Amino acid sequence: EKLMIRMKDPFTDNIMQNNIDIKDPELLDKKKDKNSLEFAFNAQKEKKREIMILTIMKEIKNYFQRIENINPTSDAHSSSATVFKYETTCITKDGELKSKNGKTRMAIMYPIKPMLFREITKVLFNNQADWWKSFEIEASNIESYLPDGGKSSSFILESNDRKFIIKTITDDERSLFCNILPDYCEHIQNNDGQTFIVQVIGAFIFQFPFS
Repeated sequence: EKLMIRMKDPFTDNIMQNNIDIKDPELLDKKKDKNSLEFAFNAQKEKKREIMILTIMKEIKNYFQRIENINPTSDAHSSSATVFKYETTCITKDGELKSKNGKTRMAIMYPIKPMLFREITKVLFNNQADWWKSFEIEASNIESYLPDGGKSSSFILESNDRKFIIKTITDDERSLFCNILPDYCEHIQNNDGQTFIVQVIGAFIFQFPFS
């Protein structure tokens, strides 16, 4: 006989079905049950990482392509007059992420202090054409990009040419960095980008349609 485990896929709203072989419904092999559930949860975790990597890299690349022409838009989630907000499609290895009813699932990217970072990138990449291509990524090679946050449990990812690192930070770290960002930008400009301080070229908040 078989026991059917049904789980909702948080990415597509589809129901995932997994059949477990059992000899007696009253004597379910608990270990097999646990392993099957762990496999399903791990598969969801890997899929979530895949979507995050492909979507983040795509949108960051697009953002740096258009950084000279960025324009503020109003945003209902902010008390400030204007913020920067970009809505983007979630990407998987097979293309756009869609829900069960065929609707494209969307993510939102909020660049932090984009005007200051625009001045920083002007200094750092003044004579470099198409530097943003570092963030291009091949969906077919997604396994080689799976990040490892180490002891900090941060989401850490390298660009394809290993020139840049993308790393998640805490709210406290973000608040601290935003406070020193004007002085940091001035330091980069005054030294024509020649500094031993880590060169930070952007900060973003991403919201995905799953937890």
